Amino acid sequence: NFPVTVRVCPAVPPAGTVAEVNSALREEMKRNLHEVQEQYPHPAGAYWVPRRLGGSAPTPEEARRLDAAERVQRAQRAGGRC
Repeated sequence: NFPVTVRVCPAVPPAGTVAEVNSALREEMKRNLHEVQEQYPHPAGAYWVPRRLGGSAPTPEEARRLDAAERVQRAQRAGGRC
């Protein structure tokens, strides 16, 4: 068994341009995600826990670099075939 958290938040009002509303929605979702993540029990140093919470999961930028390096390695093993 493991805990599951569901948070329902007020709607983001559709005021402004599409870009403005999208930005407001993203910020609200990010804020709520971080609050829920901070309350969730997690072991320090766990590979799946974000670094900002004491884990060792790669940052988004590090994950992009790791993925790119893996694609290069796969292409090399396949003899350059994609």
